[in-house]
Amino acid sequence: MIRKLVSIFKNKELRERIIFTLGIILVFRFGCTLVVPGVDSSSITFSGSDIFTLMNVLGGGNLQSFSLFALGISPYITSSIIIQLLSMGILPKLEDLTKQGEKGRKKIDNATRYLTLILAAVQGYGIILVMKNNYGLTPVGGGEFTTWDYIYITTILVAGSMFTMWLADRITARGIGNGVSMIIFTGIIASIPTQFVNAYYSFVDLTGNSQEMFTGFVKLLAYVIVYLLVIIFVVFIEKSVRKIPLQHSQNTTQIKAGDVHHLPVKLNPSGVMPVIFASSLMMAVVTIASMFPNSEGAAKVAAIFNYSTKVDGVYWGLIIYVVLIILFTFFWTNMQMDSKKLSENLAKNNSFIPGIRQGKETEKYLFRVINRVAFVGGIVLTAIAVLPVLLPIYFDLDASIAFGGTSIIILVGVASETYEQIRSKLAGKSYKGFM
Repeated sequence: MIRKLVSIFKNKELRERIIFTLGIILVFRFGCTLVVPGVDSSSITFSGSDIFTLMNVLGGGNLQSFSLFALGISPYITSSIIIQLLSMGILPKLEDLTKQGEKGRKKIDNATRYLTLILAAVQGYGIILVMKNNYGLTPVGGGEFTTWDYIYITTILVAGSMFTMWLADRITARGIGNGVSMIIFTGIIASIPTQFVNAYYSFVDLTGNSQEMFTGFVKLLAYVIVYLLVIIFVVFIEKSVRKIPLQHSQNTTQIKAGDVHHLPVKLNPSGVMPVIFASSLMMAVVTIASMFPNSEGAAKVAAIFNYSTKVDGVYWGLIIYVVLIILFTFFWTNMQMDSKKLSENLAKNNSFIPGIRQGKETEKYLFRVINRVAFVGGIVLTAIAVLPVLLPIYFDLDASIAFGGTSIIILVGVASETYEQIRSKLAGKSYKGFM
């Protein structure tokens, strides 16, 4: 471990990227401590386990403190989902841009940013209403928000969200890891100490007798053990792969004809993105619906998309959340592992799957295997993601200390991706040394 750290900091490029990333994270965390001027964040209280409680945890408490980065990266994620969906044959112009290489990608990125700006304005205004009506947000000195207050605070929230997006872009371009994931990762890490402190005070009653205190410490120990077991399980899922055997029909570099190799398909190939997409999309719907407090239809939509609320005796929000995660798992998996492109690449490299003809048969086989694996991965991912929702509902556990299945998925996923990126850069450096 020590040797690995030494080799990382001996690599000038890696060292600069890590320091740059840490600097960006420091700027982000500093912004998280700055409360939006004109609001009293001390009056905000979260209870239950609704979508905004989850987004508060993912944002490191930015919603509860109503900081400059209260919106976080959510508008950018939502706009990315919309643009990607529209570019899948819904808008021909966007679909054409996806086929134009780097030039088309830049135009799509610009479209995503413009849409982010619009969504940030809508969500910013909606967040003020939601926080005021449901969580106790008030102006400094009490009273009601004026029209100017709404305009002023929304502008600040939009600026904070756009700045957060810029910070994420800087990490992706010049730092380590994916910028969006790293920003969310930072927020979750910041909330973990508070979560364990809350767990301590929830389980351990220092004013009780010795038996009550002992029972409280046992519960706290059990809580920590289960938390660690969930982390181990998530790591196991992240490392699980389905190996598709491959053979090579002729000699290639360092590969002999007839050698058997494997095409690995991860059990969770989409990583944390389905959970982030589903959470952001639901939050956007609830926020927009909450902008119309006097509309019965909008109120019902907000209730339906809030997974801690029963509507007609059913947790429709929880069902929608589960369905969205599974759908986004298939969507993201097929974006990352296009069976048609994989089949074409295998043919170009004179590789084939034993017993399967090259071309259409290989494409169909890969599509079937990848989607079967994605289905199992989506079910497991969903089970972990809904854990913090189900615990407060069925076991009367405080939402602030419920096992953050979503948080753990993101932490493990981002940590694994970052580690792999560091390892690949180290391997590339070692390879260059032999040339």
